[in-house]
Amino acid sequence: MSLPITPVTAAAARMAGSAVSRVSESLGLNKTLGFDQILQGASGENSPVNLDDAKQSLVDKISETLSSLGLPVNPPPKISVQDGGRLQVENNIPQAAQIEAALNSDVGLTDQATRLIQLSGGREIQFQLPDSST
Repeated sequence: MSLPITPVTAAAARMAGSAVSRVSESLGLNKTLGFDQILQGASGENSPVNLDDAKQSLVDKISETLSSLGLPVNPPPKISVQDGGRLQVENNIPQAAQIEAALNSDVGLTDQATRLIQLSGGREIQFQLPDSST
């Protein structure tokens, strides 16, 4: 059953839409995404839209994070991205627990990992970090 749309309801809807537009514009969220970007989960100009780019971006960010924290990565850890964006060290290295704690406490990294899992269609992703000793 549909209810009739009154002039008051229509005016309220227009005002709400206008308010949302003003807020999104003031926050810089007014750019338009293409349908393919929406389907792939792209949230901005610099967001990788394919699996390989997203994976490389995450590898780079993890390497930067570990380097900035002064965590040794020799031998390089093998990382898996679990469902929900959890990052796990797969190889048996002494600092595995420390690395996992650092990575999983970084919301930006876990959000990026979650987007990677979404791009992969829900499949687990694994990769080896580059050797930083060279």
